[in-house]
Amino acid sequence: MTRGRKPISNAVRKLHGTDRADRMKEEISSPVLVSVDARKIKALQTKRGREIFTVKAKQVISQGVLTELDIEALTIYANSLDMLFECVEKVKEEKFVKVVTEKGTTYISNPYLKLYKEMADIVNRVGADFGFTPVSRLRIQAPIQEDDQLAELMRQFH
Repeated sequence: MTRGRKPISNAVRKLHGTDRADRMKEEISSPVLVSVDARKIKALQTKRGREIFTVKAKQVISQGVLTELDIEALTIYANSLDMLFECVEKVKEEKFVKVVTEKGTTYISNPYLKLYKEMADIVNRVGADFGFTPVSRLRIQAPIQEDDQLAELMRQFH
């Protein structure tokens, strides 16, 4: 028999916008990463993929929600976005492919268009989990900056 759904951390609940007070629990002890080295991840095979991973990892780390469990999903995101950019380059070169058969010459759409659509779907789906899309970003609440009393007094005198 299954044990049900795995618990979700409060940070992820806040990221998704489902942080109701009656459903918040004590923090789940999953260590939040401070840094990630893209060179150690073998699935990132291109330079552009590693750069995408590094930039996005820094963004998610600054939100405080990246754990070791999220590395694979972020790797999928970076590889898919890299492949999407490659598809854009291929489609720019040739929008239609010329096919010569016995009956004559026909033109078909570039096969990279289909791959582009698949990669865009993956990028949007995985990116939404990390808050990379506009709709998912709306659910992320910026941390409230607490002003210290000294700074407030200094502003009054200037």
